[in-house]
Amino acid sequence: MDNKQSEQSIRERMEVMADAASLLLLGGAESFRIEETIEYIGTALELPVTCIVTLTSVSISANQIIATKVVKTRLSGFNLQTVDEVNNFSRKLTSHDMDFDEFKNEIQKIKKEVISFKGWQKVLAAGMVSLTPLLVNEANPNAYLAMFLVGAFSYFCFNQINKLSLNTYFSEFVGDMMIGLLAGVMASVFPKLGMHNIIFGAIMPLVPGLAITNALREIVDGQIISGIVRSIDAIFALVALSLGAAAGNFMIKLVFGG
Repeated sequence: MDNKQSEQSIRERMEVMADAASLLLLGGAESFRIEETIEYIGTALELPVTCIVTLTSVSISANQIIATKVVKTRLSGFNLQTVDEVNNFSRKLTSHDMDFDEFKNEIQKIKKEVISFKGWQKVLAAGMVSLTPLLVNEANPNAYLAMFLVGAFSYFCFNQINKLSLNTYFSEFVGDMMIGLLAGVMASVFPKLGMHNIIFGAIMPLVPGLAITNALREIVDGQIISGIVRSIDAIFALVALSLGAAAGNFMIKLVFGG
């Protein structure tokens, strides 16, 4: 009976660790940080483990007994709120400010309801981010307004298509195509705005800067496979953005000529 209870307890702890690792991975955390976090959690739960993370899987093996948990995941975007919440609870667990049952409940809450900003907040933030490139250049107020509107609306299109779970890079393509279309229309109606300036600003919310940064950090840290895969993913996203902008510009030229 004791052995069955012990096996059940071990299985339960490894299940929670796997859930925490999956949430961190889907939130965009670096592989080496996920491995360290899960191993710290295992030590706090008196179940030392070895964790191996790639961008599509999590493998957790107990060090003192024959027990392994493997979880398959998929490439995802970034949700730093989720990463922050999981890290916060793991620190409380390792410092004994939270017991296992409390930690399990919090992880289950995050798993059931992913923490995220509201849609209108994301769109507003995207519009604000679109203004940043012109902060180092001189521009008239109309150009700022155009960049804000194009950046916000294109991100809205990107976000809506992304919810449909279509092709991984299709949302980037459509989002940047809308940028090319709207920037071309505004530049044709108001030539002083400058189409390239609008595109340069509005594309900022869609550029995978965090993915590129994490890829380089993982390669430097020795996580070559994860770093290369994340780099290729970022490159494909950039290609999709470039093709989208080119498609938008091509459509504008067909309509307005030139």
